Amino acid sequence: MLHKNRVFDRLRTWHDQGEGMVLATVTDTEGSTYSKAGDFILIAANGDYQGLVSGGCVEGDLATRAAQALASRTPAVVDYDLGGEHDALWGMGAGCDGRLQVLLTPLYDPAQYAPLLAVADAYRNGISAVLGLGAPTSSQADLMTSASAEGHFVHYGVASETQTTVERVLGEQWLAGRSAEVVDNALQAPLFVIHVRPAPRVLLCGAAPDAEPLARLLGDLGWHVTVYDHRPAYIDAFDAGLAAERIAAPAAALAQRVALGHYPVVVVMSHHLDTDTTYLRALARHSHWHYVGLLGPVHRRERLLNAIGDQADAIRPIIDGPAGLPLGAKEPAGIALSIAAGIHARLAERGAL
Repeated sequence: MLHKNRVFDRLRTWHDQGEGMVLATVTDTEGSTYSKAGDFILIAANGDYQGLVSGGCVEGDLATRAAQALASRTPAVVDYDLGGEHDALWGMGAGCDGRLQVLLTPLYDPAQYAPLLAVADAYRNGISAVLGLGAPTSSQADLMTSASAEGHFVHYGVASETQTTVERVLGEQWLAGRSAEVVDNALQAPLFVIHVRPAPRVLLCGAAPDAEPLARLLGDLGWHVTVYDHRPAYIDAFDAGLAAERIAAPAAALAQRVALGHYPVVVVMSHHLDTDTTYLRALARHSHWHYVGLLGPVHRRERLLNAIGDQADAIRPIIDGPAGLPLGAKEPAGIALSIAAGIHARLAERGAL
C-alpha cells in the first residue's frame, strides 16, 4: 500500500512538471514472482522509476524499454523469465523461478493522464477504482479508461460507439474486485483492467503511549490511521506524524465524530474498562468490520462483551482478543508488531488487501 502512495505522489509531481512517463503494468505471471497481475510502476524518460514489479531484477531493463516506448509513443509488452537457466540473463541470480509479463503504456498527452489521475484521486479518498488499458495489438492501443465505485467514468482514446461496452466491462471488473484481461465480443481487442483498492483505514480507540508504535507500523504500510481518545492530553501528546487524524472527544460521541462505516479495522485500546465498554457498544451496532481488536487477557474480553449484553452476539465472531498473533511479545513495540501482523493476516484472509 505504501508503494501505491508513492507511485501516485510521483504521478502528480511528474504530471505537474509536464514529464512524459510510462505506466508499466504486470498483466500475467507464472510461478514465484515479486508482483502479481495488476501491480504497476511509473517510469520516467530518464529511467527514474517509482515502485517495484520485481526485487530490482528487471527494473533497469524495463527503464530502457520504457524509454523506447515513450520515444515511439507505442505501447509494448515485455516478458521476463526469471527461472532456471534464464535467470542468469539478468545478472542478478534472483532464482525466483517465475515469469512475468509487463505492459508498457506511454503517457505523452496531457489528456491521457486523466483516467490514471482519477484512479489516484479515488485511492486518496478511500474509494476503490478500476483502470482499463488497451492492448498493443489494438487499433485503440492508447485506450485508457477508469471508473470509481461511485460510477464515475473517465475516458481517453475510447471510441464513442464502444464507451457503453467499456463502461459495462469496467463495472463488472469493479464488482469482481480483481485485475484481469477481459475479452469481450463487443471490443476490438482485449482490455486489461486493474482493480485498485484503497489503503485500509484503521481506527485506534485509545491514544496511550503504546498506540504510537502500532500507528507507526500501520503508517509504514501506507494505511490510513485515525486515533480517537476521550483524554485531550493523550491526543495532544500523540505524535501528529503517525496518524492522518487525531480526535479528542468523549467515548460516547464516537459514532457522531467518526464515520465508522469507512473503517473496516478498529483496535480498542484505551486501557480503561468503562471507556472500552462504551466504544465496544458503539462498534457492535455495525456489521461491516473485518477486524475488531481488544487489548488484555481473555477474561477482560469476556467482561467487556458481557457488559454490552445482547449486542455482543453480533460482534463476538469478529473480535480478536487478546489482539494480535501469539509472538510472545511483551514490550509495546513487539505487541504492536503482533497486532499489526494479526490485522494484516485477517485482511488478507478476507481478500481485503
